[in-house]
Amino acid sequence: MFPRIYIFLNGVFCPPRSFPGGTGPDELVIATDGGIAHVEAVGWKPDVLLGDFDSAPPDLLEIYRRDRAVTVFTFPREKDKTDFELALDYALEYLEPRGVIEILGAFGGRWDMTFSNLFLPAASAAADAAGKRPRFLFRDGMTLVYVLSGPDRLTLPCDTAGSTVSLVPLSPKVRGVTLKGGFKYPLKNGNLTFGITLGMSNEFYGRGGLLSVRRGTLAVFIECPPEEARREIF
Repeated sequence: MFPRIYIFLNGVFCPPRSFPGGTGPDELVIATDGGIAHVEAVGWKPDVLLGDFDSAPPDLLEIYRRDRAVTVFTFPREKDKTDFELALDYALEYLEPRGVIEILGAFGGRWDMTFSNLFLPAASAAADAAGKRPRFLFRDGMTLVYVLSGPDRLTLPCDTAGSTVSLVPLSPKVRGVTLKGGFKYPLKNGNLTFGITLGMSNEFYGRGGLLSVRRGTLAVFIECPPEEARREIF
Protein backbone atom coordinates (compact mmCIF):
# COMPACT_ATOMS: atom_id res chain seq x y z
CA MET A 1 0.00 0.00 0.00
CA PHE A 2 1.21 3.50 -0.85
CA PRO A 3 0.60 6.82 0.95
CA ARG A 4 1.11 8.79 -2.29
CA ILE A 5 0.43 7.79 -5.88
CA TYR A 6 1.21 9.88 -8.96
CA ILE A 7 -0.89 9.60 -12.13
CA PHE A 8 0.42 11.17 -15.35
CA LEU A 9 -2.23 11.83 -18.00
CA ASN A 10 -1.89 12.91 -21.62
CA GLY A 11 -3.13 16.50 -21.30
CA VAL A 12 -1.10 19.67 -21.62
CA PHE A 13 1.86 19.33 -19.27
CA CYS A 14 3.68 22.20 -17.54
CA PRO A 15 6.29 20.72 -15.18
CA PRO A 16 5.80 22.26 -11.72
CA ARG A 17 8.63 24.25 -10.20
CA SER A 18 10.57 22.54 -7.42
CA PHE A 19 9.20 19.16 -8.49
CA PRO A 20 11.00 16.23 -6.79
CA GLY A 21 13.87 14.74 -8.74
CA GLY A 22 12.54 11.27 -8.08
CA THR A 23 10.19 9.20 -5.96
CA GLY A 24 10.68 7.17 -2.82
CA PRO A 25 10.08 3.46 -2.29
CA ASP A 26 6.71 4.21 -0.70
CA GLU A 27 5.39 6.08 -3.76
CA LEU A 28 3.84 4.68 -6.94
CA VAL A 29 3.97 6.23 -10.42
CA ILE A 30 1.25 5.42 -12.96
CA ALA A 31 1.35 6.67 -16.55
CA THR A 32 -1.64 6.51 -18.87
CA ASP A 33 -0.94 6.21 -22.57
CA GLY A 34 0.77 9.41 -23.82
CA GLY A 35 1.37 10.47 -20.22
CA ILE A 36 4.48 8.33 -20.40
CA ALA A 37 6.18 11.23 -22.20
CA HIS A 38 5.45 13.52 -19.23
CA VAL A 39 7.02 11.02 -16.84
CA GLU A 40 10.07 11.04 -19.08
CA ALA A 41 10.09 14.87 -19.09
CA VAL A 42 10.60 15.05 -15.31
CA GLY A 43 13.23 12.31 -15.36
CA TRP A 44 11.10 9.70 -13.64
CA LYS A 45 10.24 6.13 -14.52
CA PRO A 46 6.73 4.66 -14.35
CA ASP A 47 5.92 1.68 -12.16
CA VAL A 48 2.66 1.05 -14.02
CA LEU A 49 1.76 1.87 -17.61
CA LEU A 50 -1.80 1.43 -18.83
CA GLY A 51 -4.16 2.45 -21.61
CA ASP A 52 -5.07 1.67 -25.18
CA PHE A 53 -1.77 3.28 -26.29
CA ASP A 54 -3.18 5.24 -29.19
CA SER A 55 -1.14 8.29 -28.16
CA ALA A 56 1.94 6.81 -26.47
CA PRO A 57 5.28 7.48 -28.21
CA PRO A 58 6.09 4.11 -29.84
CA ASP A 59 9.78 4.20 -28.88
CA LEU A 60 9.07 4.82 -25.19
CA LEU A 61 6.29 2.26 -25.19
CA GLU A 62 8.62 -0.37 -26.60
CA ILE A 63 11.30 0.42 -24.01
CA TYR A 64 8.91 -0.03 -21.11
CA ARG A 65 7.25 -3.10 -22.55
CA ARG A 66 10.68 -4.74 -22.35
CA ASP A 67 11.36 -3.47 -18.81
CA ARG A 68 10.40 -6.17 -16.31
CA ALA A 69 10.22 -3.57 -13.53
CA VAL A 70 7.28 -1.85 -15.28
CA THR A 71 3.80 -3.41 -15.17
CA VAL A 72 1.94 -2.82 -18.45
CA PHE A 73 -1.83 -3.16 -18.90
CA THR A 74 -3.20 -2.91 -22.44
CA PHE A 75 -6.89 -2.11 -22.99
CA PRO A 76 -8.96 -1.94 -26.19
CA ARG A 77 -9.55 1.50 -27.70
CA GLU A 78 -13.31 0.99 -27.56
CA LYS A 79 -14.11 0.69 -23.85
CA ASP A 80 -16.50 2.02 -21.21
CA LYS A 81 -13.87 3.85 -19.13
CA THR A 82 -11.25 6.46 -19.97
CA ASP A 83 -7.61 5.65 -19.35
CA PHE A 84 -7.73 7.99 -16.35
CA GLU A 85 -10.64 6.14 -14.77
CA LEU A 86 -8.79 2.86 -15.25
CA ALA A 87 -5.71 4.37 -13.62
CA LEU A 88 -7.80 5.76 -10.77
CA ASP A 89 -9.38 2.36 -10.13
CA TYR A 90 -5.91 0.84 -9.94
CA ALA A 91 -4.57 3.61 -7.70
CA LEU A 92 -7.45 3.35 -5.22
CA GLU A 93 -6.79 -0.36 -4.85
CA TYR A 94 -3.23 0.27 -3.69
CA LEU A 95 -3.65 3.59 -1.85
CA GLU A 96 -3.36 3.72 1.92
CA PRO A 97 -6.34 5.17 3.83
CA ARG A 98 -6.20 8.99 3.69
CA GLY A 99 -3.48 8.71 1.06
CA VAL A 100 -2.91 11.31 -1.67
CA ILE A 101 -3.33 10.80 -5.40
CA GLU A 102 -1.43 13.49 -7.31
CA ILE A 103 -2.48 14.01 -10.92
CA LEU A 104 -0.42 15.68 -13.65
CA GLY A 105 -1.22 16.43 -17.28
CA ALA A 106 -4.96 16.45 -16.59
CA PHE A 107 -5.95 19.80 -18.11
CA GLY A 108 -5.80 21.50 -21.50
CA GLY A 109 -6.56 20.19 -24.94
CA ARG A 110 -10.10 18.84 -25.07
CA TRP A 111 -12.62 20.60 -22.83
CA ASP A 112 -14.66 17.43 -22.34
CA MET A 113 -11.64 15.54 -21.06
CA THR A 114 -10.60 18.41 -18.79
CA PHE A 115 -14.00 18.53 -17.07
CA SER A 116 -14.19 14.74 -16.90
CA ASN A 117 -10.73 14.59 -15.33
CA LEU A 118 -11.73 17.09 -12.63
CA PHE A 119 -15.10 15.55 -11.77
CA LEU A 120 -13.90 11.93 -11.71
CA PRO A 121 -11.82 12.32 -8.50
CA ALA A 122 -14.61 14.45 -7.05
CA ALA A 123 -17.02 11.54 -7.47
CA SER A 124 -14.51 9.16 -5.87
CA ALA A 125 -13.91 11.50 -2.93
CA ALA A 126 -17.63 12.07 -2.37
CA ALA A 127 -18.31 8.34 -2.51
CA ASP A 128 -15.52 7.66 0.02
CA ALA A 129 -13.98 5.31 -2.55
CA ALA A 130 -12.98 1.94 -1.16
CA GLY A 131 -13.57 3.32 2.35
CA LYS A 132 -10.18 5.06 2.23
CA ARG A 133 -11.20 8.75 2.07
CA PRO A 134 -8.66 9.51 -0.67
CA ARG A 135 -7.31 13.02 -1.16
CA PHE A 136 -6.62 14.42 -4.62
CA LEU A 137 -4.21 17.06 -5.89
CA PHE A 138 -3.89 18.26 -9.49
CA ARG A 139 -0.71 20.11 -10.51
CA ASP A 140 -0.37 22.26 -13.61
CA GLY A 141 2.66 24.52 -13.60
CA MET A 142 2.07 27.08 -10.84
CA THR A 143 -1.55 25.98 -10.33
CA LEU A 144 -2.60 23.57 -7.59
CA VAL A 145 -6.10 22.11 -7.44
CA TYR A 146 -7.15 20.21 -4.31
CA VAL A 147 -10.37 18.20 -4.28
CA LEU A 148 -11.83 17.96 -0.77
CA SER A 149 -14.93 16.11 0.38
CA GLY A 150 -16.16 16.97 3.87
CA PRO A 151 -15.48 16.55 6.60
CA ASP A 152 -11.95 17.55 5.62
CA ARG A 153 -9.44 20.33 6.08
CA LEU A 154 -6.47 21.77 4.22
CA THR A 155 -3.54 23.76 5.55
CA LEU A 156 -2.23 25.89 2.71
CA PRO A 157 1.39 25.23 1.78
CA CYS A 158 3.80 27.77 3.26
CA ASP A 159 5.21 28.70 -0.16
CA THR A 160 1.86 29.89 -1.54
CA ALA A 161 1.82 33.33 0.13
CA GLY A 162 0.63 35.90 -2.39
CA SER A 163 -1.60 33.37 -4.16
CA THR A 164 -5.12 33.69 -5.50
CA VAL A 165 -7.42 31.07 -3.99
CA SER A 166 -10.78 30.14 -5.54
CA LEU A 167 -13.35 27.72 -4.17
CA VAL A 168 -15.51 25.92 -6.75
CA PRO A 169 -18.32 23.66 -5.46
CA LEU A 170 -18.45 20.29 -7.19
CA SER A 171 -21.60 19.16 -5.39
CA PRO A 172 -24.99 20.94 -5.24
CA LYS A 173 -24.20 22.43 -1.83
CA VAL A 174 -20.95 22.65 0.15
CA ARG A 175 -21.66 23.32 3.81
CA GLY A 176 -19.61 24.50 6.74
CA VAL A 177 -16.80 26.16 4.78
CA THR A 178 -14.32 28.03 6.98
CA LEU A 179 -11.33 30.12 5.89
CA LYS A 180 -9.06 31.62 8.51
CA GLY A 181 -5.50 32.73 9.15
CA GLY A 182 -4.15 34.72 6.20
CA PHE A 183 -7.08 35.09 3.81
CA LYS A 184 -8.17 38.54 2.65
CA TYR A 185 -11.79 37.39 2.86
CA PRO A 186 -12.27 35.04 5.83
CA LEU A 187 -15.32 32.84 6.13
CA LYS A 188 -16.86 31.05 9.10
CA ASN A 189 -19.15 28.08 8.63
CA GLY A 190 -20.40 29.38 5.29
CA ASN A 191 -22.28 27.58 2.54
CA LEU A 192 -21.34 27.55 -1.14
CA THR A 193 -23.74 26.58 -3.92
CA PHE A 194 -22.86 24.90 -7.21
CA GLY A 195 -22.75 27.46 -10.03
CA ILE A 196 -22.46 30.50 -7.72
CA THR A 197 -19.18 32.47 -7.72
CA LEU A 198 -19.01 33.55 -4.08
CA GLY A 199 -15.78 31.64 -3.47
CA MET A 200 -13.82 33.06 -6.42
CA SER A 201 -10.61 35.11 -6.32
CA ASN A 202 -9.78 35.25 -2.63
CA GLU A 203 -6.23 36.21 -1.68
CA PHE A 204 -3.87 34.40 0.65
CA TYR A 205 -1.23 36.58 2.30
CA GLY A 206 0.80 34.34 4.54
CA ARG A 207 1.32 31.25 6.62
CA GLY A 208 -1.25 29.62 8.81
CA GLY A 209 -4.05 29.48 6.26
CA LEU A 210 -6.62 26.85 7.17
CA LEU A 211 -9.57 25.78 5.02
CA SER A 212 -12.14 23.32 6.32
CA VAL A 213 -15.28 21.77 4.83
CA ARG A 214 -18.01 20.06 6.83
CA ARG A 215 -20.07 18.53 4.03
CA GLY A 216 -19.98 18.44 0.23
CA THR A 217 -17.22 18.32 -2.37
CA LEU A 218 -15.07 21.33 -3.16
CA ALA A 219 -12.30 22.13 -5.64
CA VAL A 220 -9.71 24.53 -4.22
CA PHE A 221 -7.76 26.33 -6.96
CA ILE A 222 -4.50 27.94 -5.83
CA GLU A 223 -2.80 30.15 -8.42
CA CYS A 224 0.73 30.59 -7.09
CA PRO A 225 2.62 33.75 -8.06
CA PRO A 226 6.11 33.65 -9.57
CA GLU A 227 8.86 33.03 -7.03
CA GLU A 228 10.04 36.64 -7.05
CA ALA A 229 6.51 37.99 -6.42
CA ARG A 230 5.69 35.92 -3.36
CA ARG A 231 5.05 37.68 -0.07
CA GLU A 232 5.42 36.33 3.42
CA ILE A 233 3.43 37.82 6.32
CA PHE A 234 4.17 36.24 9.67
